[in-house]
Amino acid sequence: MTKLTYYTPRSPLTRLVAPVMGTAVSYLPPRALGPFVVALRELSNRSRRPALRGRAIRTIDLVAGDGMSIRLKRQHTGRS
Repeated sequence: MTKLTYYTPRSPLTRLVAPVMGTAVSYLPPRALGPFVVALRELSNRSRRPALRGRAIRTIDLVAGDGMSIRLKRQHTGRS
């Protein structure tokens, strides 16, 4: 199993948006997240702009790391 990477927001706006987005993403099935993460990965690999590449990587960390950890916590506590 791969290690989850967690996203640490830096700006005040992203501190407000990140928990909401992580919680919303945690309700989506992993199969539905695949195309979204693949598109972001392609964007980060092909982008020549470092800022855009960094944003794509941070979004992947938020979706795949925080969203999955919230889902796992919810499943272990018995809530669906």
